[in-house]
Amino acid sequence: MAYTDRHTPAQRAASLASAAILQGGIGAILIYGLATTVLVHPTGPRTEATDIPLPPPPETPTATPQPNPSHSQQDEIVDTVTPPIAPSTAGPTFVPQPIPDPGHYTGPVSPPTFAPPPQPPRFLPKAARPLGDRARWVTADDYPASEIRKGHTGVSGYRVSIGAGGRVTGCEIVTSSGWPKLDEAACANVTKRARFDPATDETGGVTGGNYSGSVVWTIPG
Repeated sequence: MAYTDRHTPAQRAASLASAAILQGGIGAILIYGLATTVLVHPTGPRTEATDIPLPPPPETPTATPQPNPSHSQQDEIVDTVTPPIAPSTAGPTFVPQPIPDPGHYTGPVSPPTFAPPPQPPRFLPKAARPLGDRARWVTADDYPASEIRKGHTGVSGYRVSIGAGGRVTGCEIVTSSGWPKLDEAACANVTKRARFDPATDETGGVTGGNYSGSVVWTIPG
């Protein structure tokens, strides 16, 4: 009685409510704990799965190729397969060949011909050569006395023709000394005294030739 007097009515109501909640929770635990049921699956025959065949899917329609209007008739001919032609027993067929235009036909070309190179000579030609001392052909004794008195001097250039025997057959003055008698004396003495080894040709045979020289006319002092 003394405990109840020391609390207010609000406090007593709160205490009663707490006690009621606590008791209700304990009761719920006991009820649900006792009511827990353990489920045990019954052991019976197992059910096996079996594959059931399904009908095949419907075929996809294939588009039929349509002729392309852009193709030409030539393309259709190329694509066409031609059956082989049966061999004929009538014999070979000859197809005439076109005849070439005679205006453009030049005929077979002949191979080029080459002339053989000229044969080298068996012997080299040789000019005439003087024999002996050429200073003896014209000497100081051959100087014309009249020309010495006149004091005529000069050089007489000559050219002689030589026969096959090596003797002089002709003489001519090619460069005059300026005095006819000196030129005449030069040709006369050379023709009389000069001897030569005759010239030869490419066959080695003796032939005629020429020789040129000069005579210097000087008055002895």
